[in-house]
Amino acid sequence: EFDIRPQQTAMAEAVAGALSAPSHLAVEAGTGVGKTYAYLLPLIRHALRSGEPAAVSTYTISLQEQLVFKDIPFLQRHIGLDFKVASGKGRGNYICLRLLKRARRMGGDLFVPSQALEVDRIWDWAMQTTDGSLSDMADQPRSDIWAQVGSEADNCLGERCPHRLGGSCFLARARARAEAAHVVIVNHALLLSDVALEGRLLPDFQHLIIDEAHLVNPNGSDAGRYRKLLTDLAKTCNFRAVGLTATPFRGNGVWLTDGEAPLFTGIAATITVQELLDAGYLAPLVRPSDVLATRIDTSDIKTTSGDYNLGDLAERVDTYLPAAAAESASIAADRKKWIAFLPTVAGAQHFVDCLGAVGVHAALVCGETPAKERASLIDDFRAGRLRCLVTVLALATGFDVPDVDCILWLRPTISPVLYLSLIHI
Repeated sequence: EFDIRPQQTAMAEAVAGALSAPSHLAVEAGTGVGKTYAYLLPLIRHALRSGEPAAVSTYTISLQEQLVFKDIPFLQRHIGLDFKVASGKGRGNYICLRLLKRARRMGGDLFVPSQALEVDRIWDWAMQTTDGSLSDMADQPRSDIWAQVGSEADNCLGERCPHRLGGSCFLARARARAEAAHVVIVNHALLLSDVALEGRLLPDFQHLIIDEAHLVNPNGSDAGRYRKLLTDLAKTCNFRAVGLTATPFRGNGVWLTDGEAPLFTGIAATITVQELLDAGYLAPLVRPSDVLATRIDTSDIKTTSGDYNLGDLAERVDTYLPAAAAESASIAADRKKWIAFLPTVAGAQHFVDCLGAVGVHAALVCGETPAKERASLIDDFRAGRLRCLVTVLALATGFDVPDVDCILWLRPTISPVLYLSLIHI
């Protein structure tokens, strides 16, 4: 079922106009707008019509995979356009079959028995995978073993490699798909590496969508990675950039349009949280009770870089977790999908244990959670098999479960950017 959202339509029209003009564009669009489809559809249509390839850069690999495996297949099924999309990941994400064969052949000389077993496990996976990248592995390999078998520039034989010549090199196949695609989906780390290597990692593209544009540094004297990215890209190709953000200001409260020499001189299109609340696309936050028994006292915690000192805060919050779990089980007894935010991973795991002690099925999702496990936990949460996901920041981006009906806020902050990033899920 599809609802027409005027804000989403306005954003799509603004993106289409910027691509055709051509011009750069900054769009402020909070959670609930549907900004992914609002930029993907005009970008795909423009790439097909003009014959000019395009790229989308996301903040994390998990967001990148959400686009490739969820959002784009949806469009391919429903918009009636025949287009090709490829995912671009850094070289180190791919297995090198030549190095893997060498590792198996020299197993006893290079590895202790436990390491040799890990090499065998990787080999079994490599014989079955069609992707050849880390994200395709259910259980991530040991880093010391992957360092011996993963693709790396210094050990690459290039066109002299038998696997490249035979068509079985996973990295070469991924790059060939990218060359043939209308749209390439990458992450910021790969995009920045491509700039540093003067365009040798990614195919040439004429249009670029950058998500999380609020990371752009506003000061000309300390331009930061995005200004360098755009400046260096201009040396190797002509392109138009569209910046998207739900919070048009940085962690220190400075707006994107402020500073000595801001990269963005204005916000071209703005969709406010209040508009989305009024239209019913966002749910307002409602206090469960006028009086909460568990209130975290932060009055004597020092601040560092605009927020509470993380070590002191985590120590303080930890003392409240058993009581917070018990009170949550009482006042949120009728709620089906909970998300809890904690200051640290250790604290988040402690809260999972506290919730389990009061009969609430919960699990931890953090930045170190393997992609396959993360996806499985979110699927269980979405289906109601898991009641609460406990996290630090891992669910601030790339998370789409619209029927969340309870937020457990155990991460006190005085940073408006952090607060909005977490609350906007």
